[in-house]
Amino acid sequence: MQLGRFVRELKDRDRIFGIKFHPGAFYPFLRTSVSSIANTTIPATQVFANATEAEREVLACDDDQGMVETAARFLAAHRPPLDPQADSVRRVVEDIVNDRSITRVEHLVARFEIQERTLQRLFDRYVGASPRWVIKRYRVHEALEQITAGLPTDWATLAQDLGYFDQAHFINDFRKLVGCSPAEYARV
Repeated sequence: MQLGRFVRELKDRDRIFGIKFHPGAFYPFLRTSVSSIANTTIPATQVFANATEAEREVLACDDDQGMVETAARFLAAHRPPLDPQADSVRRVVEDIVNDRSITRVEHLVARFEIQERTLQRLFDRYVGASPRWVIKRYRVHEALEQITAGLPTDWATLAQDLGYFDQAHFINDFRKLVGCSPAEYARV
């Protein structure tokens, strides 16, 4: 999981194939806190002993659909037992995504009747980032949607609507995730 902005440049005929897990779903495969690999790269063989062969099979496919099907078969063959905590964390993140009124960790604590420290530990283990970071990320995504839609934007009001104490904190978080200020992004 990358917690900041990242760029990958492909040249010539290179290609990338990635697998995106639902929040909380990678921990049962990894079997250690997802935060331990945040902002890093680890070889797939660290998680799956036979990943090298699977990688060859995926990259040998002629099209994207074949790659997806091959990777899905590999993951299904290595599916760990169901983890009810992973499902609980996924539901919390889905609420963050779908309910724009969630702008603070306290909102989650009240909604899910869970201690803040317990929630932090669950997110550290299953998501790899704090609940606060996840909330901020999705609120910045909301800002991106509004800017991309061309809606008139008063940055101070938008920052307040997204749960920020002030415009400066919002702009700082936006810049960390996107790589430029909201005003610069709107001009592009």
